[in-house]
Amino acid sequence: MTTRNIQVLKTVGPHKTLKRDLKTGIAWVEDGSTGMAHSCHPNIHHTGSVAGMKRKGYWRKDARTVRSHGFIYNIDEVVVHGPLDEAACRACRCGGVHDHGRSGGGGARTKRSAIKADPAVYLSMSEGRFRVIHRGLPISADKSTAREALNVAEHFKLKVDPMMWNGDKGAWMPNPHSHGGGGARARAKIKRFHVGSRVRMSEDAIQNYGEKYRDMSFVVTHVATKYMPAKEFFASGNPQNYHPGFDESSDCALYDLNGLNMSLYDWELEPIAAR
Repeated sequence: MTTRNIQVLKTVGPHKTLKRDLKTGIAWVEDGSTGMAHSCHPNIHHTGSVAGMKRKGYWRKDARTVRSHGFIYNIDEVVVHGPLDEAACRACRCGGVHDHGRSGGGGARTKRSAIKADPAVYLSMSEGRFRVIHRGLPISADKSTAREALNVAEHFKLKVDPMMWNGDKGAWMPNPHSHGGGGARARAKIKRFHVGSRVRMSEDAIQNYGEKYRDMSFVVTHVATKYMPAKEFFASGNPQNYHPGFDESSDCALYDLNGLNMSLYDWELEPIAAR
C-alpha cells in the first residue's frame, strides 16, 4: 500500500509496520505499541539544527542528510540496536551507509571506519515528559519528572549516560541528574536575566530557530526555575518562578519574552548592553 509517497512494505510484528519513503529511500519501523519509530540512521526532528549537530561533534562535518516524514536523517552514520533497527536497515534504499566501515552511494564516498552510536542508556525528554531509553527502547511509561524516570533505571541497575536527549530541541544536552541519588540535593538554577532584561537569541538558538531572529531584540516578561502543571499555572495567574514548560532536569532558568510565542532557556539568550 502506498500513501503520499510513503510505501507500507510489511508488518514485522504486533502493531509494528515497516515503511519506506519512495522519494528518499529512507525506511523505518513504526511501533504502534510504544509510539516510537526505528531507523538505522541517526535523525533529528525537522525543526532541529543540522549545523548545530555537526558543530558540536555529534555528526561528522561532511555527513550527508536527507529529509523524510518530518525528520532529518544522517545517512553517513548507521546505528543498529535490535531487530527493528535491523529490519529498517535491510529495507533502506537512501544511498547512504548501511554497514560498519562501508561507504554509501555505490562506493563513491570515502570509507567510514568510525561509526558513532547513541549512548546505550540515556534520559530522553519531550513535551514535559521523561523516559529512559535502553538500547533504543523505553524501559517504562513516560514520567512527569526526570527523577521518576531515573528511579526506574536505578531499579534495573542501569548506568545512565551523562548526556540526555531533548526531543523538543532535537539536540543532546548535559544531564544534570545522571550521577544524582534519590536524595540528592537540587542544584541552584542559573538565572542571568530578570523581568525587564533586554536580550537577543544566542548563536545556538539562531541555529535552531532560524536566521530571521538574528537581529531581533526582546524583553524578558517571565522567569521560571520550577515546573507547574498548565492547568494550575493559568488558574494561578501565571505566577513568576513557575512554568508548565519548564524542564526540571535543566540547570538554568526558562524565560518568556515579549513578541515571541515560545519560551527560551538561559543558554539560548545573550544580554544586550544598556545604552
